[in-house]
Amino acid sequence: MPDPTASIGHVQGLALRTAKGEPVTLVEQVTAELGQGLREEGRGAKNKRGVTLLAAGQWPAVCQALGREVPWTARRANVLIDCQTLLQHLGKTLCIGDEVRLEATLETVPCSHIESLTPGLSEALKPEGRGGLCCRVVAGGVIRVGDAVRVEDTLPASAAG
Repeated sequence: MPDPTASIGHVQGLALRTAKGEPVTLVEQVTAELGQGLREEGRGAKNKRGVTLLAAGQWPAVCQALGREVPWTARRANVLIDCQTLLQHLGKTLCIGDEVRLEATLETVPCSHIESLTPGLSEALKPEGRGGLCCRVVAGGVIRVGDAVRVEDTLPASAAG
């Protein structure tokens, strides 16, 4: 039986959405704040959508569907993880590095804003959970490029009852 706390991958990239419609900014580290999201985005409480994750292993299929290469940052996700897929971790707690715990609350549904920036991207993200996951921060801390990502099968206390 696989170890449920074994690494599923590592943080391959980090990006911040500092202003609507503006390009995302690549960074080496971010700070996840309990109940808020990423401090550097300054967008306040996001509840179930505080941090967004994307699986690097699915990005080639997105580019193939688009018929052209586009950077992963076109998706406007915060954390790129070097794994094949993330959808199977919906409802679980993802641990990043030594401090951060994220509850995977929702599959990310592509929005019209993403479509306006990169035509065709919304449709390319729909199959197989390619849009990634939205997460609620249940334990804050610093996320760095290279941090290991692990999955806990149990929901955090905040999700109970």
